[in-house]
Amino acid sequence: MTQTATADTPLIFGRIAALMADTPAIAKSQKNKEQGYQFRGIDTIYNNLHDLMVKHGIFTTSEILETQRNEWLSKSGGKLIEFALRIRWTFWAIDGSHVHSETMGQAMDTADKAANKAMTMSHKTALLQIFMIPTAETPDPDANTPDPQERYNHSNGHSTSLPPMPTPPMTPGYQPPPQQQAQQQQRAPQGGQNNGYSSGNGGRASGKQVEYLTDLVKREGFSDHDRQYVDWLIQQGMSREQCSGLIDRANAHLGGSLNAPFVPQSQAAGEEKDDLPF
Repeated sequence: MTQTATADTPLIFGRIAALMADTPAIAKSQKNKEQGYQFRGIDTIYNNLHDLMVKHGIFTTSEILETQRNEWLSKSGGKLIEFALRIRWTFWAIDGSHVHSETMGQAMDTADKAANKAMTMSHKTALLQIFMIPTAETPDPDANTPDPQERYNHSNGHSTSLPPMPTPPMTPGYQPPPQQQAQQQQRAPQGGQNNGYSSGNGGRASGKQVEYLTDLVKREGFSDHDRQYVDWLIQQGMSREQCSGLIDRANAHLGGSLNAPFVPQSQAAGEEKDDLPF
């Protein structure tokens, strides 16, 4: 069906609706090798939409509205460049009618690709949202994503709280108090290593996971106590799932949605607490 613009209905509205009707489901067929999650890559989305956008006479332009750039030092001493962009994408029809979509893109890179990656993520989000591109999965995988508390507990074996914080300051050859050593031995699974922190789904945390977590807690808003706690956990050899849970908690802390200290004070005192967010 060919859509024509009227005084009351800009052509772009009909063209977007027609493209949505023609758009196939795009499965999350690509897999992140380190964290193991499935995703839809931007190349797959472009390959599915390009001919349809030509057919329906739709194209996009971009306008960067807001830019944030940060530089961080990785644990190995390298430089990490981070860009966060707010971009207005305009979807045009051939008669000049258009609609806007503003989306965020955030990415980090060790060289000169961070801004490009951020723009790509922003464009990907705009395309997925405005055309409501379905996945091929049933049921919705997001409905079964475990919350951080469950994920941490599962990977830790049986503990329902964060591992206790050793009394600062950290010094070479530090040994926890006898009571804390006894608690760690009780939590450690039989035959496990590093008090059980290397156990859990997916093995030990990857270098990139650890670097990202370390860089997060270097930011303003985290205390020396928080950073020391994370360093101690890294020394114990945390699992991928545990590191991912701490990254979720750190991002929630930065975003203001964590209604508790990043490291609860009860953990600093070596007390057990069963109602933590993860």
